[in-house]
Amino acid sequence: CRIPLITLLKTIQNITTPRRIGVIYSSGEIGSLRQLEEIRKYSAQLGMRLTEGNAGSASALDTTLASMLETVDVIVTTQSSVVARHFNKIISRAKARKIPVASTMPDAADKGALVSLEISPQELGVTAAETAMRILEGASPSSLPLLNPHRIDLIINQRVAREMGIEVPIPVLGTATRVIR
Repeated sequence: CRIPLITLLKTIQNITTPRRIGVIYSSGEIGSLRQLEEIRKYSAQLGMRLTEGNAGSASALDTTLASMLETVDVIVTTQSSVVARHFNKIISRAKARKIPVASTMPDAADKGALVSLEISPQELGVTAAETAMRILEGASPSSLPLLNPHRIDLIINQRVAREMGIEVPIPVLGTATRVIR
């Protein structure tokens, strides 16, 4: 599904004014690569410098994360199976350095991301089933278009912000679908 990553980046910018963003993606997953391309485009428009980290495996994630934590102000994770499996590791290492994490993965804010932009799990399930049916009927996965979800939630984790000493402006909180206190 297509998620408006410009919204995620602008929200981060309105909270922390980052200059250097680290993006963790997986080159083996088309959805992750598409999100990376979109982040590249919008980060340039917003004047943010990008550091990209390919996390195609757990060991690659460890290497990427270690170097990224030395150079970035915020980490953005794309939707990727490796990132999903090791999200708690990303959160704990970033939190130890007081580097906020933003993500498009379901439940990311509940797991410790400062900001997440999420499609409802129910809608994601229906979309996945429809996509699987099209593939079983002979469609090539790479030929399928990205779908626009009906509802996307912007979630801000105020608890994480407090722990990191970040003051989330009231207007930004007003744009959130849900605030974790």
